[in-house]
Amino acid sequence: MKKIMVMVFMLMIVLQLVNAAEVCVIADYGSSGEEPDSTCIDIDEGKSGYELLEDTNFGLLWSPASAFGRMICKIDDIGTDVDGQYCAYSGEYWNLALNRDGKWLHLPVGLDAGTDCWNYDMNSWDGHYCTKDGDVVALAFGESGAEPKMFSINVSKVYVDGDKQTDSKTRGGKIVKVFPGSKIEVKLEFENYYNSDTDIEVKDISVEAVLEEVEDGDDIEQDLGEFDLVDDKKTTESIEFDIPLEVEEKDRLMKITIEAEDDAGIQYDKEITFDVEIEKENHDLKIMKSALTRTSYTCGQSALLDFSILNIGSNDEDVTLSISNSELEIEVTDSFELEEGAYESEVKFDKKYNIRIPAVASAGTYTLDILAKYGSEGESTSLDLKLDSCKAGNAAVDTVKETEDNVEVNVIKEDSDKDTEVIASEKPNDAKEIISSITMPSNMPLILGGILLVLIVAIIVLGGFLFIKR
Repeated sequence: MKKIMVMVFMLMIVLQLVNAAEVCVIADYGSSGEEPDSTCIDIDEGKSGYELLEDTNFGLLWSPASAFGRMICKIDDIGTDVDGQYCAYSGEYWNLALNRDGKWLHLPVGLDAGTDCWNYDMNSWDGHYCTKDGDVVALAFGESGAEPKMFSINVSKVYVDGDKQTDSKTRGGKIVKVFPGSKIEVKLEFENYYNSDTDIEVKDISVEAVLEEVEDGDDIEQDLGEFDLVDDKKTTESIEFDIPLEVEEKDRLMKITIEAEDDAGIQYDKEITFDVEIEKENHDLKIMKSALTRTSYTCGQSALLDFSILNIGSNDEDVTLSISNSELEIEVTDSFELEEGAYESEVKFDKKYNIRIPAVASAGTYTLDILAKYGSEGESTSLDLKLDSCKAGNAAVDTVKETEDNVEVNVIKEDSDKDTEVIASEKPNDAKEIISSITMPSNMPLILGGILLVLIVAIIVLGGFLFIKR
């Protein structure tokens, strides 16, 4: 007997498990400002919608039972009052929808009208909604066709070069004061409204943004990659665009596309667009490159300066360029024209300048000042010119000083692999040349006297010999 009772008890448990259903219920309060609420209920399959909602913690105001069943007039004080057998109509009411295949389907039946369960045929008006495992039922307050929004996507802020835009809207709008070289940042806020007890995540959120035809006719694209957002959480992500320096003065379209799907199977698609107004200053040049080809130099060498400049303004410009350093007496000047526009060779100037370094200079770091002047405007920069000790190529330098004459001579020891150069510099006195002399020994007069005596004796002897012979 006990065995039979145990078996019956286990069978009842099995039957309950078979008939058990988990149904999630959503209440979206529409334009009231209240965030949507949601909960998941464990209930037997086949229960009416009325019984399902009575198991929630929502504050419900029902209409009396009628041929159409009971209707929800208010949830948590949002809605309309009861009017006779029905809810008072104000243009908005609680819409009943069911999640099917990633979409919200508005039910053709009520919550408890009739005696039978609805057959899930959208063309059938018989019966009422009955619970089924895995269902997600939504009540959305608003006009006919209102649907719950359990995943929100909004633009929270737009910045251009760090300054907050006031003309842009959460659903798009204009982005102004954008210039060549500007940085645009769009902050997107994502929020999952499902309550934590539902355990419904929004997954595979993808964000793709396009700024059309801005880079030599090509689009600039940004992709945040996919990410998930757990229930009852929100996050902020940023999309950034760097405007090229070479760009036409013209409006461009920015389009941001967001796609996602939640664990309940609902799919989300949203597109946000902005009109990006690209402007140009009347006069604006940008130095693109200013660099020496070596890190250091020696006296007498030439430094090669690689220079380029771009016209990013809206006017043609006559440019005067100067490269200078007063200590080294460097003064290089040039002039050229730059046209306005984009993607044309005439808007950019490139040239390499050969800068002669003086033969005599002190080792150290000197500043080269570079100024591109155009009209009353100017674009400037500077760079370091480093000089090592006075050398020519790899030759070593010996310095010989004659303190008496106050003359300094630099003698270059030759390097077989390098050209050599002799550099002489004079001190500020009357010395004009260096005289190298040989110092005479102290007994030089005696030596000269002896030589003279020998010559005289030789002459006398030679003369006597010639006289005797005659």
